[in-house]
Order: sequence, then C-alpha cells, then structure tokens
Amino acid sequence: MNDARTGRLIWRGIAVDDVHFKSKPEKRTERVYKEVSKVFRKYPTGSVGSGVVGTSGHGVPKPVDD
Repeated sequence: MNDARTGRLIWRGIAVDDVHFKSKPEKRTERVYKEVSKVFRKYPTGSVGSGVVGTSGHGVPKPVDD
C-alpha cells in the first residue's frame, strides 16, 4: 500500500496459494479475494503515517531508510 500523497510504501503483505488451472473464473476470483482478506487481517493498524513498513504482518514493523 502506498501513501496517496507521497507515493511512499507504507505497508505490504504477501500471500502465496495455488489456483487449479481447471477452476472456473468465479472460483479463481473468490480464491484471490480470500487470500487478500487474509493478508489484510495482518495489517499493522496504527502505523500508517508513522514511516513504518511491515513486510510480513508478523511482529512489530521496523522503520526503513528511504
């Protein structure tokens, strides 16, 4: 996620999962939404605008140098 004003990265999360190649497009979309939802459960609330970047959602994010 980027800060809309500055364009600076404020948070990122990563999810990896497989989608069966024979799945219907609706099921693929459902799977993507499910994984994105899981990533945002780990969003570090309270850190937006504080210059902190959480890369995994685990533990306390540490400041990064620009």
